Amino acid sequence: MDPSATKSGSWHLNIRLGRRYAAVEWRHDIGFGITGNRKGVYGEQSDESSVDLSSAIGRLLPILLIGARTGRRKPVRLAELRRLKKLSQSDVAGKLRKKQSAVSKVETRGGDVKVSTLMSQLRAMGGKPSIRVSFGDQDEYELQLHRER
Repeated sequence: MDPSATKSGSWHLNIRLGRRYAAVEWRHDIGFGITGNRKGVYGEQSDESSVDLSSAIGRLLPILLIGARTGRRKPVRLAELRRLKKLSQSDVAGKLRKKQSAVSKVETRGGDVKVSTLMSQLRAMGGKPSIRVSFGDQDEYELQLHRER
């Protein structure tokens, strides 16, 4: 394991199990980046990311044990994400103390929704929402949407 040289820098871990490889990068502000099944992956941009340790381990095990491929998950719409979590619009509405029609409106509005409304709905589904921005040159940042107290 290579620790970060600075407080806000990246920690790196390269793992080899037999003929399988994985590299993990961790940054306090972003979480875990995972790249797998390519020898010499150190320093490359991550194929996928996980926000917490248990999710990262859940991805690493199949990569190392059975040779699962890494890759970015395809984008999903809000309604599709809700269905993947096996929740109904009424379930989410109940947690938000709103009507089912309010949840439906947010799902059908697409990109024209307030950030605070979207974040609330994602939290009601059990998610830990964050907004990340990538500039294509391996720089990726997570936006801080509230003031530090």
